[in-house]
Amino acid sequence: MKKTILYIYFLVFIASIAFYLVRISLALKMRVDLKSSVFEATAIVSSFMLARAFFSTIFGMLTDKNPRLRSTVVKFSTLLISFIVFLYSIVEEPLQIIVLSFFHGLFAGMLWPSVQVILGLEAKGQSLMLSIYFALASLGSSVGYLLYGLLPLSNDDILIIGSILYMISFFFSFAVIKELKEKISRRKNMKKRLIDGIFDKKIIWILLVAFITGSIFGITSNYLYIFLYEYYSLERNHIAYLLSASSLISIFGMILAGHIADRIGLIKTIVLLLISCSLGFMLITTNPYMLILAVPMIITSSNALLPLTRNVRIVKDISSAGTVIGLSNTLSNLGTFYSPLLAGYLYDINKKTAIFTYHLIVCLILIILGIYVIFQQFSKKRYK
Repeated sequence: MKKTILYIYFLVFIASIAFYLVRISLALKMRVDLKSSVFEATAIVSSFMLARAFFSTIFGMLTDKNPRLRSTVVKFSTLLISFIVFLYSIVEEPLQIIVLSFFHGLFAGMLWPSVQVILGLEAKGQSLMLSIYFALASLGSSVGYLLYGLLPLSNDDILIIGSILYMISFFFSFAVIKELKEKISRRKNMKKRLIDGIFDKKIIWILLVAFITGSIFGITSNYLYIFLYEYYSLERNHIAYLLSASSLISIFGMILAGHIADRIGLIKTIVLLLISCSLGFMLITTNPYMLILAVPMIITSSNALLPLTRNVRIVKDISSAGTVIGLSNTLSNLGTFYSPLLAGYLYDINKKTAIFTYHLIVCLILIILGIYVIFQQFSKKRYK
C-alpha cells in the first residue's frame, strides 16, 4: 500500500478520535458547565455543519481550478482546527463557542473533501479504500467516546487533549503532502453540467435520503447525549459506553451494507437501512432497556447510509457524478445543520421525543417512495 494512503488513514483515524472527544465534551460543557439552553448546546453542531456545507463546495471549486491549493489546504487545516479546539477550552460564553464552531466547520469543509479527492486519485481500488477510510473514521469515533468515559477529567481538560490530537494529525497531514506527487491537472474545456442526469426519480430519492441521513447525524450528536443524560438519567460513563459500542458496531454494519449493496443493489439496501432506522426511532422512546437496541440501530443504519448516498453508481452519466455527489454532500450537511436546532427547540418547549417521531415519519415516507422506485425499475426491465 502506498505511503500516502497509509498516512491518510492515520490522519482520519486520529482526527476522528479528536473530533468525537471534542464533540461530547463541548456539548456537556455548554449544557452542564455553562448552563446554556439545549437550543444553544445544539447550535454548535448547526453552525459547524452550515459552514462545512457551503465551504466544501466553494473550496472544491477553487481547488479544481487550482489543484496546488489542495496541498496547502490539507497541510494547514488541521493546525488551525487544533487552535480552535484549544480556544473552546478557555472560552466561557456560549455565543463565542458557537462562532468558533462555525470556523471549525469552515476548515473541516476545506480539509476532508480535499483528503478524499487525494485518496481517490492515489488508490487503485477506490471503493475499497474509501470504505476503509469511513470505517477508520467510525472506529475513531468509538475510541473517542470510550476515552471520554474513561478519562477522569473536566470537559475543558478533555478539549485540550482533543487539541493535542489534532496537532498530531497535523503532522500526518504534512506527511501526506510530502509523499504526494501532484497528479491533478487543470481541466480544459470543462462544460458546466448542473442538471444533466439529476432530474431522475432514483437520484432525487437518494438525494432526499442523503438529506435525512444528515438530519439523523445532527440528532445523534449533541442532542442524543443530552436526551440520554436528562430524559433517561443515564450516567456520563454509561452514555459514553453505549455510544462507543454503537459506533464500533456501525463499522461492521457499514462494510456489510456495502457488500449487500453489491449483491442486491443500492436502492434495496438503502430501503433496508431506512427500515432499521425506523425501528430504532420506534424503540428509543419506549424504555431504557430498549436503548441497547435502539441507539446502535440508529447510529449503524445512518452511518451505513452515508457512503451509499455518495456512491458514483447512482448516476447514469459519469460526467454528472461530481454534481450529484456534491449535492449529496451539501444536502447531508444541511440536514445536520437544521435538525439540532429543531430538536433543541422542541426539547426546550418540553416535547423531548418529538424529534424522533418526526424522523420516524420521514423514514417511513422514504421507504414507501423507495419501494415505488424499485418497482418502477423492475417494470422497465420487465418490458424491455
